Amino acid sequence: QVNDALSDAAGDAQQIDEPLLRAVQRVDRSIQAFESRNDRSHVVAFNAEMPLYVNAANIAGYARNHFPTGQELALDRYTIGAHCLHELERGQGLDQRTIVFELATRRGMYLGRARGDDTAHLLPRGLRTWVLGSHQATYARPDGSQGTRTVVQLTDTPPTPTGGSSDGRRQGPTPGRRQR
Repeated sequence: QVNDALSDAAGDAQQIDEPLLRAVQRVDRSIQAFESRNDRSHVVAFNAEMPLYVNAANIAGYARNHFPTGQELALDRYTIGAHCLHELERGQGLDQRTIVFELATRRGMYLGRARGDDTAHLLPRGLRTWVLGSHQATYARPDGSQGTRTVVQLTDTPPTPTGGSSDGRRQGPTPGRRQR
């Protein structure tokens, strides 16, 4: 409900009803408190379903063509993700048009457990990101089987004119990278 209201208001919390505004402010404060104590960066992956007109048989080509290296993407909603690709499969009726965005960041709030198979992470609203590239990622599931997903890699560090991000991360996909 909060995310839908934020989307309707293009991310401007001042345009939503008072009870939802209070909820947004509480979540914002919680994320900010966590970020102030966080001393590490991490990679957070989250699903994104592409429009119905996208040819599912060519989702990798769609990702490559519509999310070119250097393109800026803004997230106007809170985004739930995980640190492990196999966790994005849970309880999801994943469509073949669903791609994964993988964000290298220090932002957000860890919601998972210290042990076990729960690495949930909440990213803040209003997050600006830049595309580093896209690739097919193969990952192992807990049962030993493998999965493959189309991944668009993002950073929250603006790119530099030399093609890297301003924190020294290189631009572009990491071919053959395997995910847990």
